[in-house]
Amino acid sequence: MNNGTWGNVEGPVWVDDALYLSEMSSASYSQSSPDQKLARMLKVTADGDVSVFIEDSGSNGLAIGPTGDLLAGVHKDGSVTQFSLPDGTPTVLVSGYMGSPFNAPNDLAVHSGGTIFVSDPTFNAPSPPPQPETYVYRLSSGGEVEPIPNSENPDAFTNPNGVTLSLAEDYLYVAAQTGRRYPVTETGEIEAGEDFPATNGGDGMVIDCAGNLYVAKANSSNIEVYTADGDNIGTITVPGFQGVTNAAFGGADHRTLYITGLGNDKGLFKLELDIPGRPY
Repeated sequence: MNNGTWGNVEGPVWVDDALYLSEMSSASYSQSSPDQKLARMLKVTADGDVSVFIEDSGSNGLAIGPTGDLLAGVHKDGSVTQFSLPDGTPTVLVSGYMGSPFNAPNDLAVHSGGTIFVSDPTFNAPSPPPQPETYVYRLSSGGEVEPIPNSENPDAFTNPNGVTLSLAEDYLYVAAQTGRRYPVTETGEIEAGEDFPATNGGDGMVIDCAGNLYVAKANSSNIEVYTADGDNIGTITVPGFQGVTNAAFGGADHRTLYITGLGNDKGLFKLELDIPGRPY
């Protein structure tokens, strides 16, 4: 934690034998954009050994890309960037939309066909934000970028946050002040969506092998668990903690649920479950 200089922990994803996550600082990249926080990437082994993987990643949400490397929403430059494994070499995949950087790419979900979905709120954005609206974007495997459901009829959000795909990849879940769920075609196209109360007020999300949705509820100590259709079936509480931000399954059998958080009790927590889940 560097005596409190670092500590807003976000974007966990398990790759091979370790958990990778972003850690944001209380310091900013520039005085003119105080909300654009310094960020680095950490690597945590199953035994709890922590090392700095990338000193200045500028990242928030992480995911496993189509090549098996790390994908990151990078608020430092408003891009979606791939970090190769094991060396961490960065390659910008998409630098923005309509000639301007994204605001502050926050969370990502990757379709098996190569399509990437990324939320773009103004958390950690420069001042003023580069984009006039806060969308979730669809990044096609061919490099095209458009807000969902499509550029002719986009849905603007009030700071969309977590995004994840259902187990069968037939729905995209979006966490926001008013959460949404969108049908997804086999080729990764998005169709008109609907309000989805289970993801209201959510931050990061993850899916288990039964298709249940684990939603980190912002400004709380709770991970709420829902069926694929949004019925609440349980609550996971981090005792005495008031800032869950995200969750990811990991460990050798993917039965360890890692929970990240911010605030006075910022850090990384883990819980052993009886059910495995997705690594992002």
